[in-house]
Order: sequence, then C-alpha cells, then structure tokens
Amino acid sequence: MAANDGPLAVALARLERLREACGEILAATHYVTGKDGVVLHPETGRPVEDYGPKQRAITEMRHLDEQMLRLLGVFPRQRVEVVTGETVDREIAKSAQELEGGD
Repeated sequence: MAANDGPLAVALARLERLREACGEILAATHYVTGKDGVVLHPETGRPVEDYGPKQRAITEMRHLDEQMLRLLGVFPRQRVEVVTGETVDREIAKSAQELEGGD
C-alpha cells in the first residue's frame, strides 16, 4: 500500500487482512483439548473436533463485513439530534406565545 493512500483505503485493507485471518481459522481443523492433550471420542478413538473457533471466526467476519459496509457508505448515516433543556424551554415559550396569538 502506497504512503499516499487515504485513511479509507488503509482501513479497508486492514479489515480485509482480518477477514483473511478469519478465513484461515475457518479452513483449519480445530480439536477439543484437555489437560492431557487432544480429547478423543470414546467410541471411535478419533480426535473430537472443536467448532468454537469457527463459530467465533464467523461472528467476527460478520462484524468486519458490517464495518466495511459502513466505511463504504452502504448504510445511511444516522442523524442524532441533541435537545437541551434550554431548547425545550424556548420552544415551549414560543408555542405558548403562538397560542396566545402574539406571533
């Protein structure tokens, strides 16, 4: 990545690297471990697969995708309006004056 790339490109590249790491976790096989090492299935004697890392990677990928979409402007920006007590008092006084006919 060139030094003149903007912050958006840098953030998107970082998110893509994190997605790739999640993809590696999804592609790998993970086994349940205990104090004595890998846990073996009592009937088959084969290692018991641990799906937890894959589930966490999927969850993380969903969060990363959401961040990417927000950065790309896919989600509309939300407007938040903060109203102070002073503003409320001013609007009440204005409404009261209009009701009295004193525009």
